[in-house]
Amino acid sequence: MVWSWFCGDRIGPILTLDRGGIGAVKYMKILYDGLLSMIPELTGWPVDPDTIRVADKCSLLFMHDNAPCHKDHRVHDLLQKHGIPVMCWPPQSPDLNPLENVWPDFKHRFHRRFRALGTHLSMSSAAIAQYGKIVQESWAEVHLEFLQQLIESMPK
Repeated sequence: MVWSWFCGDRIGPILTLDRGGIGAVKYMKILYDGLLSMIPELTGWPVDPDTIRVADKCSLLFMHDNAPCHKDHRVHDLLQKHGIPVMCWPPQSPDLNPLENVWPDFKHRFHRRFRALGTHLSMSSAAIAQYGKIVQESWAEVHLEFLQQLIESMPK
């Protein structure tokens, strides 16, 4: 499992996660590691969550779906504490997050690199480390122009 984000002309880091699902506590760690540390750089906002911020047309709007770990009150409180507005998702709605359109291309790049290794799927530590390297290389090939097209395709 992997997690990442993009925003305007920036692509975030891609985090590789252990097998299986994740709960709210692990999702909060993902947010700390992959998102919250980047907020000051992305927005120019101060690190202090108690500082009042004025939203404008360039403000951040965080998207995640209705997965149980996303809807947990602790996750909600964490995002609210850091002043990160979250897009409302109606129950059983289609996934409108433009990041979902990145995954097919990313998976194609990953599988192409994996097949080039000529190895078989393995759960050994060495193989998992190699998969992580391929994930990072494949993510680095995502084109910013493609991400910008996805953002522009979203209704205002």
